[in-house]
Amino acid sequence: MQKKLVLFLICFIGVFSYNVKKAVAYANKYCDKRNHNYHDYSKEGGDCANFVSQCLIAGGMKLSDECVVDSHGSVINVGKLEECLIKKGWHHKVSKSIPEGFKKGGVITINDSGHAMFAVTKTTFAAHTNDRCGYKIPDGKNKYFWK
Repeated sequence: MQKKLVLFLICFIGVFSYNVKKAVAYANKYCDKRNHNYHDYSKEGGDCANFVSQCLIAGGMKLSDECVVDSHGSVINVGKLEECLIKKGWHHKVSKSIPEGFKKGGVITINDSGHAMFAVTKTTFAAHTNDRCGYKIPDGKNKYFWK
């Protein structure tokens, strides 16, 4: 009985450690500007993975446990962000349409790991580098990641 309770508590804490509402609020606040508490990589190859990381951090995720991060705790490379989410047990699927189960608070990567976006709703995203707020998720073969 005690082992089952411990396992339940671990699962319970894991489910609620990522607050989608806070992550989405952060994405909406900073989709067209920079949070000066983080480095801006716009002129160093792009800021998209960094911005998505910031959204996840605002939602309570600690990325530094399993991921390659900068001094602020952000993942700054799209491929490394994908690896990080997989290591953290996120669902993932490559699809030409939005997969069942995908929801706001998820991550979309496009152009064969060339760009990352944060889902502010199931069908719209926010992103940096070319700043976007509330744009429709583009058609085409995308990678979807969700908790």
